Amino acid sequence: MRTSEMRPAMLVWWQSEKRRHALVLCLIIALAYLYCRNAIIVGDEVVHEAQIRRFLDGDFSIDPRLTTIPGYHLLVAALSWPLGAYSLATVRGIGTLFGIALIVVYALLLRQRSGTVSSQRLVQFAFFPIFLPYFYLAYTDVLSLLVVLGALLFALRAQAIPAAVLLAVSVCIRQQNVVWLLAIPVLVYCRDSGFRWCRDTLKSHLANGGLYLLALLGFAVFVFWNGGVAVGDRGAHPASGLFVGNVFFMLLLYAIFFAPSVIANLPTMLAYARQHSSVPLLLAGLLVLYLFGFQGSHPYNSIQPDYFLRNGLLQLLSSSLPVKLAFFVPIALAALDWLAMAQRQPKLHVIAVFSVLALLPSWLIEQRYMMIPFALLLLYREDGRPGVQALTSALYAVVAVVFIYGTATLRFFL
Repeated sequence: MRTSEMRPAMLVWWQSEKRRHALVLCLIIALAYLYCRNAIIVGDEVVHEAQIRRFLDGDFSIDPRLTTIPGYHLLVAALSWPLGAYSLATVRGIGTLFGIALIVVYALLLRQRSGTVSSQRLVQFAFFPIFLPYFYLAYTDVLSLLVVLGALLFALRAQAIPAAVLLAVSVCIRQQNVVWLLAIPVLVYCRDSGFRWCRDTLKSHLANGGLYLLALLGFAVFVFWNGGVAVGDRGAHPASGLFVGNVFFMLLLYAIFFAPSVIANLPTMLAYARQHSSVPLLLAGLLVLYLFGFQGSHPYNSIQPDYFLRNGLLQLLSSSLPVKLAFFVPIALAALDWLAMAQRQPKLHVIAVFSVLALLPSWLIEQRYMMIPFALLLLYREDGRPGVQALTSALYAVVAVVFIYGTATLRFFL
């Protein structure tokens, strides 16, 4: 093709708003990687990169500090091996590629769900403040989210075998993903049944249930053989006990990250409260659980509160009863907003139930444990008013970039 013929074709391609947004998004992600690739190692990267180096050196023993099944580490080591000598920049680069693949899978899920890909939703997902900073770190969470959302995409397309295989793989990356091994078939059934009892739909889903059951049995065998869920550092990750800290922390982050939408939805929440006489009892029960159960008592939640933003927020919340009560206001608004939206989007009920099940076993309060619930929320939430959507996108972009800068310069970490 001649240069004169290529120019009009390139102009037509560039005139598509969605293509321009996708290209700018890729450039931002690439530039952020160039800035972060050689930054000083932070947080749990110490453990993960040590495990990857072990595998690259031919040592297949497990670092005693590692809590997860080393699926992430094996995959990253395998992808790094052809490139020669170990490099943290290479490992972070592989993580960035996982992040780009995650955005692509989310776009496919948007199209699967609504028939189109909203640029605003794509930007909000890509810049969600607890997603993007981990693209550039040697952490398991971006790959974990990628595999679970990939499984959801296959399940929604009625491809049960690859969905079950990916969910089994996801458990080998993070053990908590066993909850989503149960949740995804339920989400697909609810979509097909319209949230009604439907014997024929149930029969068709049970025909593929053996695949998910096999993966679940494999996890049960691992827990029995391992003597618990965590591989290492078991004292900090007990196998028994239920802890509400992460549930309330997720509601607090919900109120913060969806603040424009929560404020805009206040009339809808008030209407929901008027229609449901049980709302005062629900809020009273929530307050009791919050006051007695929401405590950042895990030793890791007390480390360097001036550096770890999460720990600083938890210490502030626990500083006095008036402060703790003040924080209950956004938590209660988040719960009401979720319930009000679930009236129109019943899948949010399913996401809420399985999110709680995924978070309750964890004593350590950690925003990374909430990545999958937030990703599903971003997928299934209704579109807000255009102004609210634009404000939310701008909020995420600014906060995510600030978080990346703070992490790379060691000023603070999530």
